[in-house]
Amino acid sequence: MGLAVVAKEKDEAIFNGYHYKYRICTEEELFDLFQISKKGRLLFEYVQSSTDKFITIYDLQQKKTIYRDYVAISYNLKSKDIEKIK
Repeated sequence: MGLAVVAKEKDEAIFNGYHYKYRICTEEELFDLFQISKKGRLLFEYVQSSTDKFITIYDLQQKKTIYRDYVAISYNLKSKDIEKIK
């Protein structure tokens, strides 16, 4: 399993530039992956504030942050944000 992401279907196109394995899932599926079946490892978090955005990827098995990006004066998640993730 790759990156686990909760998103709306319309947001799925944003991840077209991400060239690694990922899964768009509902909140219920996300809970199942990490809490019940214990298959989840990488968790993508996008936080939108009034004028900024924060993008973080956590490795939950290692219990550490593996990617973090902050963008000032930009709050919508865009495909170029995802393409920066290596």
